[in-house]
Amino acid sequence: MERILKGDLVSIKKTEEVGIVIDIEMRSKQNPDWDVICVLLDGTVKEFSPRQMVKKNKKNVVKSVLPASKQDKLYIYREKEKE
Repeated sequence: MERILKGDLVSIKKTEEVGIVIDIEMRSKQNPDWDVICVLLDGTVKEFSPRQMVKKNKKNVVKSVLPASKQDKLYIYREKEKE
């Protein structure tokens, strides 16, 4: 199992919310499932265990920014998988 790191994009299993890891509150040397991770979701910071999250694959995430004149949001979407 690959450990979740600061800056990773994660999905919360129960709610299907997507957020960004902003801090590792506690890192366990014995078991990665005991870590406490702070995630930014909709402007609020919440703590989760790695068991409650799924790390998003960076290959499937594309960032697209509008031209500077229309720039007001950063759009993040998942690429359609090729068949």
